[in-house]
Formats: sequence, structure tokens, C-alpha cells
Amino acid sequence: MLSWLEEYNLPLTFFVLRFLAIVTASSLSGNQRSSTFQFSAVLRTLHKALRSLESPDKTLAYDTFNQYLQRLGRNAGFQDKLTPYCIRRATANAVAAVSTSSLFRQVLGHSRAEIYERYYQSQKVRKSVQAAYLETPEDECERQRRLTKQMERKYGSVPKAKGNDVRTEYVKIGANIRSLRQARQREAFSKIREEFFDKVDTLLIDQQLLGLCVEEFKIDDGEKVQFTFPERTRLAQNLFGPCKSEEDRGKIHARRVQVIANWVSLCNLRTPRN
Repeated sequence: MLSWLEEYNLPLTFFVLRFLAIVTASSLSGNQRSSTFQFSAVLRTLHKALRSLESPDKTLAYDTFNQYLQRLGRNAGFQDKLTPYCIRRATANAVAAVSTSSLFRQVLGHSRAEIYERYYQSQKVRKSVQAAYLETPEDECERQRRLTKQMERKYGSVPKAKGNDVRTEYVKIGANIRSLRQARQREAFSKIREEFFDKVDTLLIDQQLLGLCVEEFKIDDGEKVQFTFPERTRLAQNLFGPCKSEEDRGKIHARRVQVIANWVSLCNLRTPRN
């Protein structure tokens, strides 16, 4: 189930990229159903005899899948709900420039439980969605597949073709694809991380960095607090010091004037320019 992402503290982008890479199988030919459902993220878990097993052919129900997505979105700090539509929308944006309107509608299918089994099969959508999402030229992926078949016909397998020019070209193309995939993953993760820390409250960040709870931030005795600048000390004393309700209006007015003066003095403190 998708809960393994939370267990291992993996970034949410890992799930999105892996989901797109698998359910939109990059091969343009052949039946991808068997390889698609070998990934545990879309398989249903069966509980038998005090242990959990992955079903070999049953996928997650749509409602269960949607529930896991929303929980992952909340844990990642997303403001809006993360839904299956977000993944379909991102996939459509990636292939919009390289697909026709009919293929575009296929990618954006909304047929609930048939999402994995129908709308993302490569034999129905004749486009390399993974290559488009990763901005990898499709001819590179196709050329790598042709080189694989060529080496298998001539040498029996890819490892046996080591030292051959065909194998060298094959390895080079594979390295380019992997490098681009990693760059896209880092870029997406960095963007999500920046958005998260832009929205999170400063106090929560301090708690995470210092490992403190909220109670430890509470101050029991204000006199023990040490400030760097005397101007800030005087301002804190005037703002949070003891105040008697029976003070006359003249003293209250004088205290307010002193607070304003302390604010001005504190604001005048600045680092001198070099």
C-alpha cells in the first residue's frame, strides 16, 4: 500500500514520478499490464493468517487510493487536497505539446477504477508519456530499445555485448536518460520544499530545528530574559512590565510616550554599511 512512503519518509515527488513512470509505461508496443501491477503502490493488500500479502492481480479500490493520496498530501504540507486528478492533470500538461486532442482526452480519462487498467495503457495511448514528462526526446528512448534488441539478437543479452560499440552507445543513452530523470526529481522536490517553508509558521520551524515542544517556549519569569540591545530591554519592560490599574492618566500617557520612544530607538539600530 501507499503507506510505505510515509514509513520510510520518502518525498511525495517520489510517489508522483514513480506512479507516472509505471502506469504510463514508456514502451510503445506490447501489453504492459503484467509489469504495471508488479509495483506495490497500486496493488491491494490481503490479510491472511496473521500476515499481509500483496494481491498478484487486484489493484487498490479508487476510494482507498484517493484516501492515501489525500493523507500523503496533508503530511507533505500541501494547502490543497492531493487527488488522482492532480496526477492526471500533471500528466496531461506534460504531453499536451506532443499529443493530439484524442490522445489528450485518453490521458485525462475519469473512469474511476479503470484509471490504471484502461486510460494509461500504452497500447491505447500511443505516446511515451514518461519521456514527455521527463522532457526526454522520444527518439532516444526508442533508439535505446532498438539497440537492446540488436544486442540481444547478436550476442544473446546486453551484458554479453560489453566492449562493443553498440553497447557503448546504449550505456551512454541510458546515462543521459537517468541523469535527466534525477534532475527533474531534484527540481520538483526543491520546488515543493521551498513552497512548504514559505507557508509554514516561523514558530513551527524553530520547534523542528531545536526539537522543543510548545511548553518550553513559555517564559515563567520575564526578568530572566536577556536581550542583546538595551533598547530592546527597555521596550520589553515598558510593554510587558507590571501595570497598576489605579495609575492616573498622566502616568499612562507618559508610559505610552516612552514606549514610542523605545520603538524609535530600536528601529534606529542597523548594521553600518561597508
